[in-house]
Amino acid sequence: MSLAQEREALIAQEIQKKLQNIQIQREEETFQQNIKNQQDQETLEEGKQRLQQQRELIKQKRSKRDEMNSKILGGGSKEQKKPEQQEKDPLNVINIELIKYLQTERVANQKRAQELELKKQELRKRADIVEEIKSDALQQQG
Repeated sequence: MSLAQEREALIAQEIQKKLQNIQIQREEETFQQNIKNQQDQETLEEGKQRLQQQRELIKQKRSKRDEMNSKILGGGSKEQKKPEQQEKDPLNVINIELIKYLQTERVANQKRAQELELKKQELRKRADIVEEIKSDALQQQG
């Protein structure tokens, strides 16, 4: 085998190693992003569950309070709450906070999706460049 052929073989091996490294890097980035997305989803689910538990607790306390009030008042009719009172109602406050939280999370998720799409495009460009280098090297060998 001549020196030129050995050199070309070494170059081809080096290109192959670089391609493998790029592929491994892509897989690692994808894996890390999947882990982050899963953690974000778990955090969101935990927040939803916590808010649901708070709602249930407030409902229970409200029903107990209403029972006590009806016993004290001798079973009188319940009064309708005024709009100002409804805004201060703990359940409504929690609902408003939950809506704000979910909207913020949605915006954050949209931003993450855009960032991932940009990374994906960048990786595709890199892969195209590597493929061009590989094909050029193979043409030079042949």
